[in-house]
Amino acid sequence: MWFKVDDKLHDHPKVQRLLEGPDETDALAAMGLWALAGSWSGDQLSDGLVSAFVLRRWHSRWRELAALLVGVGLWSVVDVEGREHHAFHDWTDYNDLREKILADREAERMRIALMRDTKLVTFIKKRDQDRCRYCGSQVRWGNQRGPAGATYDHIKPVIKGGKNTSENVVIACRGCNSRKRHLTLKEAGMRLLPPGTMGAPAVEERTPETAAVLSSEGSTHGSGRVGSGPQNVLSSDSEQPGTPTDS
Repeated sequence: MWFKVDDKLHDHPKVQRLLEGPDETDALAAMGLWALAGSWSGDQLSDGLVSAFVLRRWHSRWRELAALLVGVGLWSVVDVEGREHHAFHDWTDYNDLREKILADREAERMRIALMRDTKLVTFIKKRDQDRCRYCGSQVRWGNQRGPAGATYDHIKPVIKGGKNTSENVVIACRGCNSRKRHLTLKEAGMRLLPPGTMGAPAVEERTPETAAVLSSEGSTHGSGRVGSGPQNVLSSDSEQPGTPTDS
């Protein structure tokens, strides 16, 4: 039973102005309405929009209370397809949009499904030979935090329709996976290497000395590149036709 509220809400200038108004009871009731509406919006993924139909369920004087919130800038009145709504100020500055939340949920569902597909995972590990398909570095399965840690990545992002298939899932070092995120290869400025392409060895902690060595070898974890030849350059034909693209 919670939604995101800043620890400094009680001291926010807008809240202070509301509480310093002529009617303390109404001010507190307005904050209660604000909290209920925030909880509802988070639950319904309405991106900070709350309709009059919803507000009237919580207080018979909801219009007066909402007007107080609008007056101090906590809410604004907006029209959505001909219907009056109240919008939380700066909602998207502190809360993810519905689209991202749903995409993240789907990505997590796909991740769990992938881990349960032992046949597919075994095939991918054998094919890619414990090498990152983006930079060629050796990955470490026991490394849970560092850039050398082994991860699975969707070439075509889940949020863009990528699926758990042998053609779309590859091994990636955590560095490259973090760099690519939910981007396509083209958007990330990266390319897909052939399975088993060799790059830098895995290192748990990078010191200035090891960083210099890896750099001189042309490949570092998360660089998305290998060697010093033309293969580093992302060209217009670097993504093969039909090859999906990250998650």
